[in-house]
Amino acid sequence: LMATRMRSIDMIKIAKSQSVLGKDLFSMEMWGGATFDVAYRFLKESPWTRLEELRKSIPNVLFQMLIRGANAVGYK
Repeated sequence: LMATRMRSIDMIKIAKSQSVLGKDLFSMEMWGGATFDVAYRFLKESPWTRLEELRKSIPNVLFQMLIRGANAVGYK
């Protein structure tokens, strides 16, 4: 649903409905693959602020992140 090139502002617009529709979910994957990289490098957005804003709108569902190998969120 939330593609890697989707802007944070657009995610936040639908986050409340995700909170209602996903109320019975155990968790929602917020990051995986290139989502951190795309937010940071291409969209010029803070991935940390994105998480904070989404948490405000979706307080009732756990968030999860997929991390693989050496690509463990390390930027200079």
